[in-house]
Amino acid sequence: MRLLSIFLALLVACFTGCKQPTACLTTERTTVSIMDTLTIQNCSTDADRYIWHTDGATRVEKVAVNNCSDSIVIYYQSPGVYTVTLEAGIYDGPPANCIVPTLRKSDKASLIITVN
Repeated sequence: MRLLSIFLALLVACFTGCKQPTACLTTERTTVSIMDTLTIQNCSTDADRYIWHTDGATRVEKVAVNNCSDSIVIYYQSPGVYTVTLEAGIYDGPPANCIVPTLRKSDKASLIITVN
């Protein structure tokens, strides 16, 4: 019985601690004009926090879930080619306004945005 209890405890620990986050972001278009707003959706799985990196963009809005950004609305003021990256992670500690405690596992996904 004791071995079964140990096995079950390890199994539960593995299911909660062995998940690997998969970062994913999507948008309807990757080519926009200057000052056009662009909504980018977070489609990540198995993460508890998200960090957006919006190279050269101005953020208009964040749509929040659990105080963390589930999607963003951005625009660009200058033509060029820009990268938007989303980092999806599993962290130790309680989620509190997206303050990032110790990172356990993470994954990143990026989109290339062309602004004319």
